[in-house]
Amino acid sequence: MIEPALGALLDYGQAQGLIVARDRVYVRNRILEVLRIDDYDLAAEGRGDPATQVDELLAPLLDDAAARGLITPDTVTQRDLWDTAIMGCFVPPPSVVEQAFWSDYRHDPVRATHGYHHQAVASNYIRVGRTDRNISWQQATDYGVMDMTINVSKPEKDPRDIAAAAGSSGAGYPQCLLCPQNEGYRGRTDHPARQNLRLIGLELAGEPWFLQYSPYRYYNEHCIVLSDEHRPMR
Repeated sequence: MIEPALGALLDYGQAQGLIVARDRVYVRNRILEVLRIDDYDLAAEGRGDPATQVDELLAPLLDDAAARGLITPDTVTQRDLWDTAIMGCFVPPPSVVEQAFWSDYRHDPVRATHGYHHQAVASNYIRVGRTDRNISWQQATDYGVMDMTINVSKPEKDPRDIAAAAGSSGAGYPQCLLCPQNEGYRGRTDHPARQNLRLIGLELAGEPWFLQYSPYRYYNEHCIVLSDEHRPMR
């Protein structure tokens, strides 16, 4: 039964401000579509502890999908593709996220960035369950104190995923990992899913650019600014 787990995840979404009560039926149905489930017992839907970390809430849903043969091979990479599709159901369209950001920004830029960052964490775009394992310290150098980080949050590739990627055609879309084309992309074995990614459009030096947070969080609220035009880094 996935009802207790899905109910707990919906409670989490409401508690984190990703959705409101009015959205609950809609988001439930979108998740059921992702998980290819037709029958659902509302009476069996569980209640969740809002303090539970999101990856713990997702685990039973992924276990069920794997047991039904949807996640194959059952690797971390494949599970990441599926849980991102689930969490993408909680995130509004880019225009809505962007409008909320700039509305907050007009009153208080800190409020805008904090709200945007909270959404990235709550939607599991920033996987804090992994990034919290990164090793960080401050190191005195001839140029001052530097913040150092060893990133241990990226999971190692499973040999089955490596074999699958080697046999892929090498799709050219999105063009790279930092293209605006990644926004909402479903992902594949050799490219991370980004259904829960939302960019904030802005203008720099008369050109269109976008703001996003890094999913790997090398430092607190690690953000990235990327151009709308795909061009080699210099």
